[in-house]
Amino acid sequence: MDSFQTTITIILILIIFILARVNIALSLFSTIVIGSLLYEGPLHLIRLLYNTLTDKVSILLMINVFMIAFYVSLYRRKDIIKDLGEGLQKIFRNDILILTMVPGIIG
Repeated sequence: MDSFQTTITIILILIIFILARVNIALSLFSTIVIGSLLYEGPLHLIRLLYNTLTDKVSILLMINVFMIAFYVSLYRRKDIIKDLGEGLQKIFRNDILILTMVPGIIG
């Protein structure tokens, strides 16, 4: 299958998953795996998985994403995010500015 046909097929599969109300994370993951299998085959998918799991940059990225999720969960449990948002509201009156600043401060 060429890239154009694969892209159209992936989009259609994703639309079907969304209309069937499948979990969005599962839909996106399944669509990527199906697309990879259609375009390059199972050996490409295995090689891609191996390269991703052994690449230093990929491992560091996965650790960073995990740590951000961990900190957000911790901050949410301790109400630090609420306090941060209220403190920023006192300083800045623009809600959009506050929404863009919170992830940057947490990260």
